[in-house]
Formats: sequence, C-alpha cells, structure tokens
Amino acid sequence: MATSPDLLTGPGARRLLFFVLSVGFIAGYTFDAVYAKIRQQQVVDTSGLRSVLPEPQADQNGN
Repeated sequence: MATSPDLLTGPGARRLLFFVLSVGFIAGYTFDAVYAKIRQQQVVDTSGLRSVLPEPQADQNGN
C-alpha cells in the first residue's frame, strides 16, 4: 500500500474485498466457537501449585 497507493482501485479489488470479508467472518466465528470450548476445559493440572502457594485471603468485605 505504501509503494502502490492505487493498488485497490483496480477491477479485482471488489472481488478481493468480498473474499477477505467472508474469510474474516468465518475465521472470527470459528475462533469464538473454539475459544469458548477451550475456556471450559481444565487443561492445566494445578494440583502441584496448590500445595506450594498459600490460599488467597478474603478481605474484610468478604471478597
């Protein structure tokens, strides 16, 4: 874009735009679906850390 500012004014720019938008939409939807499944999984075994780290203390507000 810096060396050819007229690059996206050609006849293929509109086809490229539709392709990029559709691929971007599908990638975003897939990322959301996969990330939601990954967040639900317990993928790290933290039992070793729990034996070493102190338990968090509740403050005066109960938090």
